[in-house]
Amino acid sequence: MIKEFFKNSLLYFLSNILIKGLQVLLLPIYTRFLSPYDYGVLDLFNVVFTFINIIFTVEITQAIARYYQESKNLKQNKEYISTAFLFTLFIYSIYLLKCIVFAESLAEFLIGGKTSKKIFILGSVSIFFNGLFYFTINLLKWRVEPGKHLIISIINSTLTITISIPLLIHYNLKIEAIFLAQIITNFLTTILAIYYSRDDYAIIFKYKKFQKLVRFSFPLMLSSMAMIGFIYEDRIFINYMLGINDLGLYGVAYRFSTIAGLFMYGFQNSLMPLIYRDYSDIETPNKIAHIFLFFIFLVISVTSFTIIFSRDLIVLLTTESYYGSYTAIPFLTMATFFLNSYIFTPGMWIRGKTKIFFIITITAFLINSILNYIFIKLTGFNGAAMATLVSSIIFFSLNILISQRYYPIPYKLEKIIFILLFAIMSFVISLFISANNQSIITKISLYLLINFAYLFFLIDKQKIFPFIRNLVELKKKK
Repeated sequence: MIKEFFKNSLLYFLSNILIKGLQVLLLPIYTRFLSPYDYGVLDLFNVVFTFINIIFTVEITQAIARYYQESKNLKQNKEYISTAFLFTLFIYSIYLLKCIVFAESLAEFLIGGKTSKKIFILGSVSIFFNGLFYFTINLLKWRVEPGKHLIISIINSTLTITISIPLLIHYNLKIEAIFLAQIITNFLTTILAIYYSRDDYAIIFKYKKFQKLVRFSFPLMLSSMAMIGFIYEDRIFINYMLGINDLGLYGVAYRFSTIAGLFMYGFQNSLMPLIYRDYSDIETPNKIAHIFLFFIFLVISVTSFTIIFSRDLIVLLTTESYYGSYTAIPFLTMATFFLNSYIFTPGMWIRGKTKIFFIITITAFLINSILNYIFIKLTGFNGAAMATLVSSIIFFSLNILISQRYYPIPYKLEKIIFILLFAIMSFVISLFISANNQSIITKISLYLLINFAYLFFLIDKQKIFPFIRNLVELKKKK
């Protein structure tokens, strides 16, 4: 499992670098042609897509994840996939039709008079193809085919750059350029993803299979709604309390925080299918515990880099109108770390205790709502980032405490406490260094110190110290 995990993680990491990392890589271009207001509009459509993908499709892809690995019958798998895909296609078609018919009123409600009907329709078409792309590329993940996943990611990224940049630079299309690039790119890569999994697709809709999928996914949909609300409510509060311009600044800060998330997504995409497949193996809990320590090392390394150099990254990669966004990056980066660590608490998912996960998520959502309202009033959009961090720590803590009851993983409590304290201490020091704009030498020194300190903690000293002593004695003899 561990060998397969690391191989798949690398491929999924590369995939995420190309798909999600592209959002960061394109920032130097986007921020030179798009105002913070334009970026706020893009972020709003991203929030809308995420909610639609959860609510309208009742999280049916999660049911596919559950039953695809369990079933060894090719005919059954084809019925599951085809039924779920036709349902997803139907739902998004209805959504797109309604958006076109009521475009003017919906555009006014969502964004206000500054955005045209044409932009709203383009955004809605983009959401339609994003939804189909999301389903088809996820199927490759459940089929455990990271190589094909990577190929599609490469093509997706290449097409996005090839189409969006000329439209921005030569045709001055601004937001329209981004939406057109997404529509064309996701349409073509969806076709390719279907081709790669063509043995799982057919024009088949089995109502009994659909009922089984929905019975599993509907409770997850409620949890996912709460989870997505928990993750994105900061942007809803900012838009309502501060306006789209501040939302654009916050959106840029969020893109930089996803640098740490790229590593986590690779782990998540690789680990979850393997856990579903091998959870009954007696060695799996021990393997998860070992992977967790390695995961923490990578995350602390990337997270500390993002926090320490947050001001430098913003100045290097954006324009002056976006410089103020750097202050939110440290809080959002740490929040990303705690939010994505839930993959190492699989007990409730394995035992089907999705209602408990729903209660935990709702609790975190409500806490986050209260904190967002209070903190945004006090400190502006930085308050939203602070609220997200606090509620993310609470969310992770509740998950690990309850999950251990259903699927115990031999994490050493003292190590987890040390890791949390070390992460918080590193965060505070890094925040101070970044806020006071210290020299680059100071920042590099701090970054290396944090990584060496954790690496020293990670090494099994019962094995390494005798090894060092033997080397010293050997040299003395010589």
